[in-house]
Amino acid sequence: MFAQTTREIPEWVTILQQFKDLKCASFLFVAWFMGFGIGLIFTFLFWHLQDYGGTPTLFGVASVINHISEIFAYFFSFKLIRQIGHVKVLCLGLSGNVIRFLYISWLKNPWWVLPFEFMQGITHAAVWAACCSYIAHNTPTHLRSSAQSVLQGLHHGLGRGCGAVIGGMFVAMYGKCTYFINMIL
Repeated sequence: MFAQTTREIPEWVTILQQFKDLKCASFLFVAWFMGFGIGLIFTFLFWHLQDYGGTPTLFGVASVINHISEIFAYFFSFKLIRQIGHVKVLCLGLSGNVIRFLYISWLKNPWWVLPFEFMQGITHAAVWAACCSYIAHNTPTHLRSSAQSVLQGLHHGLGRGCGAVIGGMFVAMYGKCTYFINMIL
């Protein structure tokens, strides 16, 4: 009778228990924070550039550069992760975001965003590949697909959503340039 009334622990709770040590919890925080940065870029970059006279042509060219850099980053991320490790790839992505946000905040001519749009490959694709690989290495085999789902929800769902919503509140209060600078801190 008692065994029939107890409920099984949800798989996502089991996954989070796998990441309760400081190193793994820090990884999940960085995954969320990198999602936050991507949410910020996807939501506010073109709006920021439009304020300086950016056109739909510029936005299209910037998008093409973004996506091409992501394709190359996905092809070479496995080799990069193997050479320098998961944590260093995440640090590289965080550093890339610092440089990218600072550069964007200083722009006065919107077309000057193009030289730095290749950073999307490092700050998004390489980071995502490192996150997926880290999850695969630190989760038992039978929980990997569920761990990937938790990571996906944390990075792309909660992180990007917070980047858009919280970012929108800060942009409304302080302006876009100030917000890009504050994201560095």
